[in-house]
Amino acid sequence: MKICVLGGGNGAFAAAAHLGLEGYQINIYSPFKEELDSIIKEGGITLKGCLGEHFVKGIKVCKQLALAVKNADIVMLIVPAIFHPQYARLLAPLLEEGQILFLNPGHSGGALEVKQILKEQGLAAKITLIETNTLTYITRKTGYNEATIFKVNNSVLFSALPACETPAVSQKITELYPELIVADSVLETSLANFNAVMHIPLVILNAAVIERTQGDFYFYFEGTTPAVGKVIEALDKERMAIMKGLGLSPNSFLEYFYQIGMTTKDAYESGSYYRVTKESPPNAKIKGPDSLKHRFLEEDIRCGLVPMAALGDLYKVDTPLMDVLITLSNLINEKNYWEEGLNLRKLGLANMSPQQVLRYVKNGKVN
Repeated sequence: MKICVLGGGNGAFAAAAHLGLEGYQINIYSPFKEELDSIIKEGGITLKGCLGEHFVKGIKVCKQLALAVKNADIVMLIVPAIFHPQYARLLAPLLEEGQILFLNPGHSGGALEVKQILKEQGLAAKITLIETNTLTYITRKTGYNEATIFKVNNSVLFSALPACETPAVSQKITELYPELIVADSVLETSLANFNAVMHIPLVILNAAVIERTQGDFYFYFEGTTPAVGKVIEALDKERMAIMKGLGLSPNSFLEYFYQIGMTTKDAYESGSYYRVTKESPPNAKIKGPDSLKHRFLEEDIRCGLVPMAALGDLYKVDTPLMDVLITLSNLINEKNYWEEGLNLRKLGLANMSPQQVLRYVKNGKVN
């Protein structure tokens, strides 16, 4: 199977190295050429971490997006969600019949936004669009041309848009990541965006520390206090209320974080959001954001809380804490995230009733 990896950051390096190690043919492309120069110079990627230490050769760096995408079975987009629209516009004339466009991850509303843009751009090919709710790796670039995978995430949710197309691609996707779980639809993957639930309270309530140290502290271990844990818990309850309003069965942040192996059994059994977040071995040494314009705020507000709150409004579920956090983020970064983020218009849902939205994500038809 031939896989095109789009991106040059932590996740893209991890996916290229991991899947290349597994024997798949890998093309990789980034518009920021310097991100991939080290692969060209060294002839591969050094992979470290939970999969052992390897030097993975045979990764083809493509200088043109069209060459990277050509004849690929899966086009895997692993970039910050704010770049999804740009890539969707560029990919529309390049995608080929039968290809799978895999947003890894889609965050909240990623597949809905990309599908709307592809439609506007006149996509001709019949493709399958899928997304996960979170990245399939806990990973960081840890040196020149070096990716360290701390964990390949299990219990990650995925769905096609529409969900009726998921069975047709499940075999190929689970061949890459055997422990992925089929979601009800992209509404479930979108509302299982636990990064937004965790990151936004951590960033806003550690704003002074971030500005003073430029992120030189252990974000999860040192940044999580009992008060922060209370806000994460309250935000998670709003997220679960939206899911219930859509007729979905939500898992709590506590349950999910434990299921994917991100926290200890003792922390999980305590029922404490504070302990579950703080006592996370894979996250223990991850440093904080270097500014308040970091993706942990910018991306997780635009492509996390904004679409969640928008769905809450549509389904008549109150989200006062989400609204406050979005408003605070507007003040901090002097933005209007309600307009810049993934509102119902950008998701292609603005003129749909709640019932029509459910039909659209399940069957691809509004009526």
